[in-house]
Amino acid sequence: MADHVVGQGFHFTARMVRTYRQAGLISKAIVIPQGYARIVLSQNPPEAFDQAMAIAEIRGGRKMAVEEIAFGLFARNLPVDEEVLKRAYRKALTDISRDISALTEGAADDLEAAEQGGAALLRSAPRNKMGRFMLRRAGQSGEPDLISGAMTVLGGVLAGQRPSAFDYGGATPDAIDELMTATGLRGRSDEAASIDSAAPSYEVVRQQTMESMAWILPDKWLPYSQRATLEQLTRNRDRGLLVLEFAIDQAALNAAIGGPKNAYGLGISRTLIVDDFSVAMLALIVGLVEENIDHDTFGMAFSSLPEAARSVRATRLLVEAHPRHLRIHLNKTPEEMEALDETTRSELREATEQFVTDFPDEAELLVPGVTTRRGAT
Repeated sequence: MADHVVGQGFHFTARMVRTYRQAGLISKAIVIPQGYARIVLSQNPPEAFDQAMAIAEIRGGRKMAVEEIAFGLFARNLPVDEEVLKRAYRKALTDISRDISALTEGAADDLEAAEQGGAALLRSAPRNKMGRFMLRRAGQSGEPDLISGAMTVLGGVLAGQRPSAFDYGGATPDAIDELMTATGLRGRSDEAASIDSAAPSYEVVRQQTMESMAWILPDKWLPYSQRATLEQLTRNRDRGLLVLEFAIDQAALNAAIGGPKNAYGLGISRTLIVDDFSVAMLALIVGLVEENIDHDTFGMAFSSLPEAARSVRATRLLVEAHPRHLRIHLNKTPEEMEALDETTRSELREATEQFVTDFPDEAELLVPGVTTRRGAT
């Protein structure tokens, strides 16, 4: 096994194989009795090689704690021992809890704790994509100072405060609205209403946001991580990644075709860093949401999401692969398309053929039967 990993250009030794196998990160070898004397054949299961390769990639030649590697295997959908994963959650979430306590240390009340946490978030905002997004949104609103209130709300959430319980000296609505503006969620209802009269109002979106934040407060993370089964965590992870990929693709597609800049509130999704620990946290958040939402509604939403996500991904690929193709089609009626000159029509045919060649599955999803009608106008 070590030779296999080394052959792929990584440093790996037989001792490392034994160490990670004992730690529960590499599946145990299968022992096969040979039916005579006491001779047995020891054989590595196929997933063990994938685990070893993934560990080498995760480590990148660096020393790394077992818990970090466990999150890496989980994020890559590779087998990981349930107890090892839960131990990784315990360590990581205990460390986070300690860091949050340090941020709010010495606060006289909830408001001061929220302000201290918010101030820390504001200091770090210019150094991360999400923080810069929120600063930019605040600036575009014409009220750049609202970022302070937005970060104070998030600081309170980190300190374990329910958004609906915030006081802020009687300015609760303002602080929540400032958060909604800075994250882009405030513009979501107006943009959605422009294309769908049945879209929820801003007040409904605002209330849903506060309820959702209350469901996923930090003090709920550790208990859930320990009571959820590996099967539940895996399902949560897959659902969360599907939602995230859909949001990112929709936001990118929306920007490419000149739609609302906020992408119906999904613009902030493009700032998320999907690293191994983020994927592990996503599994917890999806699980906590599921525990607090109507199960029929939750199940119905996810039953239709995979197909919608594939369609959005396919359209995004088409737009990014052939921007000229898109510009020609955009906002044209069938009659206007028919009136295009032969040179332009030829370019469209070539672009379409190339897209079908490069992305046959996506093309088939957008236009069923297109891959069997190659060459048709």
